[in-house]
Amino acid sequence: GIVTEVRGAAASSPLFKILTSYVNINGSNSNGIDRSLRIENTSMTDPQIILFGSLGITPIIGCSLKNCIMGNGANSNSAIVISDGEIPGDEGYFSDIVIQNNIVMKAYKGIYCNAVNETGNGNGLLITGNYLNKAGTDAIRLSAISVSGVDGAIISKNIIGNIFNYTDYYVACGIIVGTGVVNCLISENQIGSIRSTTGGSCGIALSNSQSSANVNISKNTIAAIATSNASSYGIYINTPTGVTLEKNKINGILNTELFYSGAA
Repeated sequence: GIVTEVRGAAASSPLFKILTSYVNINGSNSNGIDRSLRIENTSMTDPQIILFGSLGITPIIGCSLKNCIMGNGANSNSAIVISDGEIPGDEGYFSDIVIQNNIVMKAYKGIYCNAVNETGNGNGLLITGNYLNKAGTDAIRLSAISVSGVDGAIISKNIIGNIFNYTDYYVACGIIVGTGVVNCLISENQIGSIRSTTGGSCGIALSNSQSSANVNISKNTIAAIATSNASSYGIYINTPTGVTLEKNKINGILNTELFYSGAA
């Protein structure tokens, strides 16, 4: 079918800023699952593709991005950002945001979500069925999906791989669940390979000071996690209480340096 392309160069900025609620972008020509819309920020200077952002304390609600092909001109910034609208990447207010069935490539972080850590904020965040596994020059450099501060997220059925950090001393990771995340399901994702020559590597990392987090990590397949410079893990957990691990399949955790490695 015909693929429509939207391209532009926006340095150190998103190509599109969505700052109002109930904006839905669907790249399917058939009202199905074909990806017939390609959106690309061609800038080589810290490009972002799309921002869903709140203004002040007013949340952005009910937005979605589905069935699109998303790419940056360089892998020095995030592709899809859900956060504050005035300062992209800062903590924001949002709910019922859906990112589904997209191809995301050439980014520092593929999908980056950062919510103000308040009860109910971020509820209804759904990141599902996306492909974040392009290789070579189209690869994601640091992490495919990163979520912080969200109360009520589902991250499921994403295909993640070919992440290769060769530049800075940060952990290359498939899915990062950060500070303040509670009531989160991470399930049925396929993750691997994740490599680093400058830092650690991990399939899923849960680093959260929240007690009684109610995070469920289940039925994920994780393989080929490797580093030559630090520790490598299939699943890394640094959370006091409230984490359930079940039915995950992990293999191929490789470390060629004198650091620790582990499945979970």
